[in-house]
Amino acid sequence: MTMSTPPRTGTDPATREEGGFNSKLSAPRERFLAAIVEHALLVGRRTAKDFLKAFPAREIMNALRDQPRLRAKILVTTTGINEKVALKKPASSAGEDLEIALGERVAEEDDVVALFDPDDRVRFLDHGKLWAFLIEGEFWRITADHVPVSVAREHIAYILSRARAEKLIADRDIIDGLTLDVLVESLPKEELGRVIERALSEGRAGRVFKDERVLDVLSPYLLVEHVSLAHIWHRLIERLSFKSSGTTTTTSTTSQSAVTSAPPAPPSSSPSLTVGETTISEPSLSAAKEKESERTVAAEKPKEKEDKDGKEDAAPISVKLDLANEEEIIIDDDREDEITSNEVDALLAKVVVSESSQMSDRPTLEAAKADSKEPSKENGARSQRPSRPPPA
Repeated sequence: MTMSTPPRTGTDPATREEGGFNSKLSAPRERFLAAIVEHALLVGRRTAKDFLKAFPAREIMNALRDQPRLRAKILVTTTGINEKVALKKPASSAGEDLEIALGERVAEEDDVVALFDPDDRVRFLDHGKLWAFLIEGEFWRITADHVPVSVAREHIAYILSRARAEKLIADRDIIDGLTLDVLVESLPKEELGRVIERALSEGRAGRVFKDERVLDVLSPYLLVEHVSLAHIWHRLIERLSFKSSGTTTTTSTTSQSAVTSAPPAPPSSSPSLTVGETTISEPSLSAAKEKESERTVAAEKPKEKEDKDGKEDAAPISVKLDLANEEEIIIDDDREDEITSNEVDALLAKVVVSESSQMSDRPTLEAAKADSKEPSKENGARSQRPSRPPPA
């Protein structure tokens, strides 16, 4: 069996001069991600070993579980297995074989990564994890270890250039993001003179000097030579980051669904009455009706008792209350309709008034009675005296 030769990787000068990888994906952001991950491998900022640490053999084969030909392509080239056998292997078995081959140094990391097409990496791997692999180590900082400044500058310039080419960031956003103050402070006078000269040339020709013209003079590769890499990263590139669509989202969704909540109360079938902002349901209305009924029954009980005690009396029984205002309330025993609650309330109120007035007038009445009795006694005494005989 003839082993296929993997494509060139690493810091091959011929590959670097080609300007990276030209993706054939349809979405601009996906093309951008595929190109910058491949560029990180090409310039040596990231290695194939780093890639397989972030994406182990089993994870790669599981991502390709619906792509038997892509799995077979990697297995045949790296392990020497028969192609027909490789096509029949499930993803779990293919991942185990590749993991063993890498562990036994039968296969090399560079070969595996080279056979995994840059576009296929973006098609089948998590975008957030690819971005995390790309930025691991925060290479744009001065304190970044094991990353030469020249490599960091080249990689950031390429990222900015690809974002601009895919129209993920506008020229005006680049100028405004870096700010004119930083550009004037950071750029050499010669470069600023070129910008002024270009602006004058465009103005004399009757053309507007746009942001695009500024970046034609101040290319990303020139900017990274003079402007702080951390400033460029935080002001321009960080906004282009990718979020994970796999484990993180699933975990948060699961944790939220695991929280139990009480089921909503079933809607009440009983009608309700709304007064202002207060809602009175049917049970409340029923309770009010029951109270009114109890008061009616209580008023009727004396009436029923009187009916039982004096059935022989055919004449209507009336109760007359002499009040201060000389009003009269008569309860007729022969009434066929029921006494309403309002009538009962009025009756009770007047009874209370009558009792209170009688209590206040009781001393006066007692005195009047005493006075009335005195003359009677005198008259009685006079009647008991013997009559005098008439005079002769």
